[in-house]
Amino acid sequence: MKKKTAKKVASTVMTAVMITSQVPMVHAYEEQTPAVNESSTVRTSQTRAVGETFTQDAITYTVPAILVSGGDLASASFVDMEEAFAAIAADTQTDAVYTITLQDDVVLPIDQDTLTLPEKKMFIDGDGHQLSAGISTRNYIRVSADLTLQDVTLDMEKTYLHNYGTGVTIEVLGDVSGELEQLADKSEASSEAFNQIIVHAPVDKDVLASINGNGKNKNTKIILEGYGSADAAAKKDAYPVIGSGSDGAKPQQFILRDSYIVADSAFNWGNVQLEGNSGLSITGSMQYATLPDYTVSEGAN
Repeated sequence: MKKKTAKKVASTVMTAVMITSQVPMVHAYEEQTPAVNESSTVRTSQTRAVGETFTQDAITYTVPAILVSGGDLASASFVDMEEAFAAIAADTQTDAVYTITLQDDVVLPIDQDTLTLPEKKMFIDGDGHQLSAGISTRNYIRVSADLTLQDVTLDMEKTYLHNYGTGVTIEVLGDVSGELEQLADKSEASSEAFNQIIVHAPVDKDVLASINGNGKNKNTKIILEGYGSADAAAKKDAYPVIGSGSDGAKPQQFILRDSYIVADSAFNWGNVQLEGNSGLSITGSMQYATLPDYTVSEGAN
């Protein structure tokens, strides 16, 4: 399993910190005088670790672990993800994209075994840090709006990330590491808009074990992008399992975008579509490598 070393970041000279005694949310990078009951930021010339508290002018400050920008939030700082999600959920903007940047390893606020994310579009930039599910039993993270993961180490070996929205895109960029058990579309049977799950190379089966479609409405597109080459197709362990061996998990479309892969259990893939410079390697020894249908997009090689 590939593991990416999480960066333990200490705040450096002139670090933005936040008031915790009175105000849980502040706007970072604004140089102003701290005041009780007012969103404020103080800058310190000392080097302090993320999460460290200190007192200045009778006010307690904590170096923030999370920064959020988007909508009406401008570089807002938070101690944990629970506060960050609450602020995003409360923001009045309805179509904004909220960028969450980790300043340290953080744990998701899972209640028993489930976490429901705000119904807002979010881009999580781990900046090399770890995002953990926090408990050892199976966890479920429910999303219903666009979600992108970038440069984050996932500590989610027993976690399912499920979409329940319509017209939603979940994207995992190629610099994501660690481990997540499953990405799946669980939208309602009445859902008509296509949902997309896009995963970029070199995220492999060790990082993301499986990606599932939705047999209830057959409106899931699963897209692999940048895998393998014409000279060296990506073998089965170099990409996540598609469809998890079940008709109920079969996507409506499995799209290869600039990707060459070796087929494995292709009967769970749904209709395959080749885009850009893409290809499939299917050998006679693969008993289950049978495609129900495939198309080559206009202009594709």
